[in-house]
Amino acid sequence: MYLNLLILPLLTLLYIGLLGRFLGSTGIYKILIINFFLLINIVLLLLYENYYNGTIIKIIIIKNIMNTDLLNVNWYFYLDDLSQLMLFVVIGISFIVLLYSYDYMISDPHIIRFYLFIVLFVFFMIILITTNSLPILFIGWEGVGLSSFLLISFWFTRFQAQLGALLALLMNRVGDMTFLLGIFLSISWLGSLDLISLSTDISINYDYILISFFIAAMAKSAQVYLHLWLPYSMEGPTPISALIHAATMVTAGVFLLLRLNQLVMISYWLLLLMLIIGGLTAFIGGTLALVSYDLKELIAYSTMSQLGYMITILGLKGNNLSFFHLVFHAYFKALLFLTAGAIIHTILDLQDFRKTGGLLYILPVQSIVSLIGLTSLIGFPFTTGFYSKESILNNSYSIISLMGQYVYYILLISALLTIIYSYRFFYIIFLGETKLSIFAFKHIHYFSLNLLIPLIILSILTIFIGFIFSKWIHFNTNSIFIFSFSFNIPLYIKSLPLFFMIFILFFYYFIYNFLKYYIYINSKSILFRILYTQYSFSLIYKFISGFFFAISYRIFFKLFDYGFIDLIGPITGLYL
Repeated sequence: MYLNLLILPLLTLLYIGLLGRFLGSTGIYKILIINFFLLINIVLLLLYENYYNGTIIKIIIIKNIMNTDLLNVNWYFYLDDLSQLMLFVVIGISFIVLLYSYDYMISDPHIIRFYLFIVLFVFFMIILITTNSLPILFIGWEGVGLSSFLLISFWFTRFQAQLGALLALLMNRVGDMTFLLGIFLSISWLGSLDLISLSTDISINYDYILISFFIAAMAKSAQVYLHLWLPYSMEGPTPISALIHAATMVTAGVFLLLRLNQLVMISYWLLLLMLIIGGLTAFIGGTLALVSYDLKELIAYSTMSQLGYMITILGLKGNNLSFFHLVFHAYFKALLFLTAGAIIHTILDLQDFRKTGGLLYILPVQSIVSLIGLTSLIGFPFTTGFYSKESILNNSYSIISLMGQYVYYILLISALLTIIYSYRFFYIIFLGETKLSIFAFKHIHYFSLNLLIPLIILSILTIFIGFIFSKWIHFNTNSIFIFSFSFNIPLYIKSLPLFFMIFILFFYYFIYNFLKYYIYINSKSILFRILYTQYSFSLIYKFISGFFFAISYRIFFKLFDYGFIDLIGPITGLYL
C-alpha cells in the first residue's frame, strides 16, 4: 500500500502527459484532486500507525543497481519518522496549492502543462524524501531542481521569468557539483552510500565530506552567498512560490543535513560553519526584506531568513527544533504566499505595495488571513511560529560559549527585523492611505470560492498545528538525534520578543519615520547604499564570472584556438 506514494504520482504524470489534451483542464483537475486526496489519506494512515507502533518501513524497489567489489547500491523505499512528517508537509501543501491553482490559473492556455510540472515536482520530491541511498537521493535532488526551472520559467515569454529560472538553475549547479563530490568522497573514504548506516568512527575525518554536502544544502536552501536565485524565482506563478520556494524545495537542503545528522554531530568545523552561515543568512534576509517593496520578494527574503534559523539551530545540535520550525514555517509561509497571490489577483496584478494601501475594507478576508500568517511569522504567543521560534531563541541563549552568544544575539536581531517588516507589510497594504488608481478600483476582480477555501484551510492549520504538534512530536533515535536543553531560562529573556512586538506596535510611527529618513529616501546614507545594492552580491558574481570569462577568452580561445591550431594547421596540413 505504501508504494502507492510513488506509483500514484507516476501514473498521474503519465495521464497528464499522454491524455491531457483530450481530458481538458477540468478532467485533469478532477484526477489530480482524487489522487492527491488518496495520497494524503495514505500519509495520515502511515502517521497513525507509526504513532502507536513506532514502526520503520523499508521496502526494496530495485536491488543491485550497482554491484561491485567496492560498492553496492540498492533503491529502498524507506519511511521513518522524518520521512513521514516530511511527506505530510509536501503532499498536504501540494494538495492545497492545486485547489488554489484551479481558479488562479484558469485563464492560462497552458494550465495542463502547469499541472504536469507540479506533479513532476511532487514525484521527485517524494523520491528525495523516501530513500536512504545517496545516489537515489541525488536523482530526486536533480529532479526537483529541473522541476523548479520549468515552473519558474512557466511564463516563458517573460524575460525576467527566464532570467530567474536560469539563475536558479546555475546557482544550484554549484550545489550539485559539491553533492557529487561528497558522494565520491563517501565512496572513497567510507565505502558506503547508505545514509542510515554510514560509519561514525571518530578516527575518520568527515569534515571534507560534510562540507561538500553542506555547500549543496546552501545552494538548495538559499543560504547567504548562494541565495540570489530565491528573490528572482518569484517571477513564476504565485502558487509555485507557495509550493516550492516556501514549503518544499528550499527545505531540501535542511532535510539532507537532518538525514546526515549522525555524522554532522561529530564534525566540529561543520557545526561552526553552520552557525556562522545560518546566523548571517537570518540577519541578511531580514535586512533585505526591510527594504523590499514587492509583495512576493519580501516574503522570499523572509523565507531566506527563516531558513537561516533552521541551519543555525542545526549547528547547535538542535535537530528536532530545526525540523519543528521547518514544518511550521511551511504552513504559515505558504499561507502568506497564497494570500499575496489573492491580493495581486484582485488588484490587476499589481505587486508593488507602495501603490496599494487602504485594502482593509476592500479585501477583508485577505487582511484577516494576512494577519494570521504574519502573527505566526513574528512568533506571537500561542501561534504556530511561537512554538518553534521561541524554543530556538531560548535554546541558543542556553549555550554557554562565545558562539552561543553570537547565535542568540544575531537571531534576536533577526526576530526584531521580522517584526518591523511584518508590521510595515500589513500597515502599508491594509491600513495606509490608498494609492490605487481609479481604473484599478473600477476593475477590481474579486476572488472565487476556489481561492477562498485553501486560504481558510491554511489559516486553520496555521493557528492550530503548532499546538497539536508541540504535544506529541517525537523522533525515533534511528532517524534523528534529539538534543535537549535543561537550563532554566530567565523570564525576562523569554519575554524579550513579546516586548519587542508591543514596543514596535506602539512606536511604529516613529520607527517607520526613522527608517524612512535613514534608509528609504536618504540616498546618500551608507545604509541606503548597502541595502539597496543587496550587499553588492551581484557585483561579486559579475566580478568572478568576468574573471573566468576573460581567462577562457585570452588563454583557451585566443591563445590556443586562434594561436596554436591556426599555426600548426598550415604547417602539418592537419585540421580539426
